[in-house]
Amino acid sequence: MKKLLLLIILFSSILDAQNETNFFNEGNKLFKEKQFNKAIEKYGEILKLNKGNATVYYNLGNSYFRIGQLGYSVLFYEKALKIDPNFEDAEFNLAVVKARTIDKINPIPKLFLFEWWEGIINIFDVNGWLIVLSVLFALFLIALFNYLRGRRIETQKISFFSSSLLFALLIFFGLVVVGRINFNERNIRGVVVVNMVSAKYAPDEKSSDAFILHEGADFKIEDKIDNWYKIRLTDGKIGWIERKALEVI
Repeated sequence: MKKLLLLIILFSSILDAQNETNFFNEGNKLFKEKQFNKAIEKYGEILKLNKGNATVYYNLGNSYFRIGQLGYSVLFYEKALKIDPNFEDAEFNLAVVKARTIDKINPIPKLFLFEWWEGIINIFDVNGWLIVLSVLFALFLIALFNYLRGRRIETQKISFFSSSLLFALLIFFGLVVVGRINFNERNIRGVVVVNMVSAKYAPDEKSSDAFILHEGADFKIEDKIDNWYKIRLTDGKIGWIERKALEVI
C-alpha cells in the first residue's frame, strides 16, 4: 500500500512538472506572438502548480507591462524578487516600470546601521541563508573533528582557529536568518492595481481623504479591518484603502 502511494505521488509530481514545462513554453510562445493576455493565462496555470518559480512571476510582470497594467507589473516583479532577491533582470525592469508610475514618493532616510543590516539580510531569502548555515555547520564539524583527532600541534592550532571562526560565523548568520524571518513577517507590502485610489484617514468610505495614490504605487501594510488595509508610504504617510484597490505582494 505504501509503495502504491509513493508511486502515485511520484507520478503526480512528474505529471505536474511536465504540465508546468508545457504551460511555460506555451506562455513564452504566446508572448513572442504578442498575445500577452493569453500568455498571462498560461503563466497563471503554472502558479496553480508551483508558486515558487521566480521566472514565471518575472514573465507575468513583462506581460502585464506590455498591456499597460503597471500595477500588476510591479506586483509580479516584486514577487519574483521576493523569491530571488538577486534576480537582476526583475530588479531592472521593476525600476523601469516605477519610473513610469505617477507617484514619486521620497523615502525617509534610514539610519546607516538599519540600512546596512537590511542590506545583509536581503542578500538571500530564508532558504538561501539556511543553505549558507548548513555549509558553515558542515565546515565547522570538519574543523572540530580535525582539532579533536589531529596529532600534530600545527594542525590542531589551525583547526582550533578555523572552528572558532566558523562558530562565530554560525552565530552571526544564525542571527541573519532570524532577522530575515522577522523582516518577512513584519514587512508585508502591497501595490495599487487600479488607476487611482483615495487613501482615507479611517477605514470608512465617509472618512476624509488623506492622500491619493495611482497605479503602481507600493507601500507597507500595517493593519487590516474588514476590507480596509492600513498602509504606510516610505515617506511616512499613513492611510486606509480598500482591498479591491490593491494586491498583496
